[in-house]
Amino acid sequence: MPLDEPALQRAVALRHRLQDHDWGATAPGLSVRASVGVAVGELCDGAKVLYQRADAVLYAAKQSTDGVVLADTPLGRDGRPPSDADRRGASACERPAGGRGW
Repeated sequence: MPLDEPALQRAVALRHRLQDHDWGATAPGLSVRASVGVAVGELCDGAKVLYQRADAVLYAAKQSTDGVVLADTPLGRDGRPPSDADRRGASACERPAGGRGW
């Protein structure tokens, strides 16, 4: 997912705000770390699919002790992120069968 993706930018900003907040004023010694999973898709993907994708990258992000933001990158037929030409060539609802469309 490109770094300029608005959802990714918002997730990174939220993580920084949580981490940079003065939690010690709330409770001495308190610090907060956040791990975030981001998935972006099309309306036809459905909420369940987006939730599952975001949950999978959130689980991976939680493996970091420092708190990170990870994003799901849907893969094309060849296992790599689709090119702009691929994205223009088919609507999101016409993805290839097999679960890992673009």
